[in-house]
Amino acid sequence: RRLLARLVVAQGGALSVDQLAEDLWGEDQPARPRDQVSVLVSRLRHALPPETLNRVDSGYTLTADWCDLGALAELSTEATRRAGDHQWTAAAEAARAALALLRGPVLPELADTAWVAVAQEGVSRAAQQARLVLARAELAVGDPRVAADAAREALDASPYDEVALRLNLDACLAARCPALGLATYAQFRHRLVDELGVEPTPSSRAAYQRLLQATGDDADEMRSPDVPAGRSREVVLVLRAVARAAGGTGALVVLTGEPGIGKSHILQAVAEASPHLVVQVKCDELGRVLPLQPILDGLAAELRLRTPDQLHQLLAEDDGLLGPLLGLQPAVSGPGLPDDGTGQLLLHAAVVRLLERLAGTTALVLLVDDAHLADASTLALLTGLPRRSSRVVAVLAARSGAGPTWPAEAVVEIGPLDLSAVSAIVGAERADLL
Repeated sequence: RRLLARLVVAQGGALSVDQLAEDLWGEDQPARPRDQVSVLVSRLRHALPPETLNRVDSGYTLTADWCDLGALAELSTEATRRAGDHQWTAAAEAARAALALLRGPVLPELADTAWVAVAQEGVSRAAQQARLVLARAELAVGDPRVAADAAREALDASPYDEVALRLNLDACLAARCPALGLATYAQFRHRLVDELGVEPTPSSRAAYQRLLQATGDDADEMRSPDVPAGRSREVVLVLRAVARAAGGTGALVVLTGEPGIGKSHILQAVAEASPHLVVQVKCDELGRVLPLQPILDGLAAELRLRTPDQLHQLLAEDDGLLGPLLGLQPAVSGPGLPDDGTGQLLLHAAVVRLLERLAGTTALVLLVDDAHLADASTLALLTGLPRRSSRVVAVLAARSGAGPTWPAEAVVEIGPLDLSAVSAIVGAERADLL
């Protein structure tokens, strides 16, 4: 199997017997390694179609109709060539086709061998090239939100890549999501200064300035969002979910961690950075006896700022049901809601419709603190929001090990701060003691 893998990675190139022996056994060479290579080649030939494994003057070659390594390199090169000719649609198609071939690391069981490491480097270069082309193409003629995601993936793959950073900032500007770009820049700059001791290049700082101007901030102040020290990654993850909601894909994010770890500070940073409407909710022990009370309290606080005409438009056909529950009108006697579960479904549907109306054509950010204390009805509404609303992102902060079992794909575990973040909070001297 290792012989076959080595020949495949060579992509049709000839490998000498000595090279194969070195790559197969390294320093643990068997007796008569050249003979052992011949034995393995003979066995492999019996398992392959005729004329696939051939002997040439310089060694052995494997002929394959198709190889994902070669296809990835070809598609990435094609995408780059198309982008150079400003054929953006074709460039994006080639880049997507290249990225669709990625299936994780190359031969992970042989990752410690030099020849697999070289192949992995080639795959990483080709994939990064495709991500950058896709971001450029989508920014030029496609969807800037897709461009922002592609650039962010490129930045995740290569954390010091300032080309990817600038593409992400420009895409966030075009997608009207400056807060997301500002948080990404803050995270990148912190990494660069902390790990390399340098500032971003002038070109990156210029892209950052353009984002600041889009938010109305004084560009000369070079101010970033007030992100808690060491929590840029979490804030960026949430703001990416917010940006997707603005594009029509709702989401649920659950920040979990020990008491005092900083979950509430992250929620506040998101509230300050989000360009969209934010509804803040806090759960507590007393609220557990009143279904949906935390959500209703948060919505009531937001709706009290609205005019009667705005309230009429927002509540619409749900005015009679939600108005009394939100404290916007006195309760009236009547049959009430059914008690067989249908009543909860009707109430949930009305609340979701209200959230959608508040979101409008952009997004609504629902921040829920101490979500592990929420009542069952509130939990059912929150966990079902991604399926029922395309414009709402619910961001929950919950204590680890308390409350329900959250959907695994929604959980972001908040861990301890690293030394640099602690130093930023208490100073270097005290950080060493802690």
